[in-house]
Amino acid sequence: MRLVSEVAGKAGGKLWEGPKEAEASVPAVVPRPRLIDLADWSADGFDYRGEFYERITAPPVCRSPVAVGEVQLPEAWWHGLHRALEHLAAVPTSRQAVREQYIRRRVPEHTGITPGEITFTTCHGDLHWANLTGPTLTLMDWEGRGSAPRPARAQRRLG
Repeated sequence: MRLVSEVAGKAGGKLWEGPKEAEASVPAVVPRPRLIDLADWSADGFDYRGEFYERITAPPVCRSPVAVGEVQLPEAWWHGLHRALEHLAAVPTSRQAVREQYIRRRVPEHTGITPGEITFTTCHGDLHWANLTGPTLTLMDWEGRGSAPRPARAQRRLG
């Protein structure tokens, strides 16, 4: 279950609609909790959305977004992650997870490198260790899905 709230009249937008849109557009081959139902209501000056998901029993790979120590996952898990991201990359989207202007401003600030051509693809938008389960792979937390730069190494197709 996920519950989101916003000041009355301000609900909507990418983060509000993301899970519903992901359920409609991301292929079932991408392992994720399926959105079963949702409900919207207003009370006390706030708008609310409750989302009810399929129950996932596998725990997150890590309890925080950043891994502490080495992460031990089977080769099949990694292969599954690559396949899931390839399938996701093939989904057309008008949503943006990361804007090009942000990349062009922040990358030089932190690395001193000016990015060249940037190829965008559809991505999860919030992919980190706490949003991945193991040893059974599930990608959780879909409100940020949209386009983002495709890493050069992700160009390789998996068999």
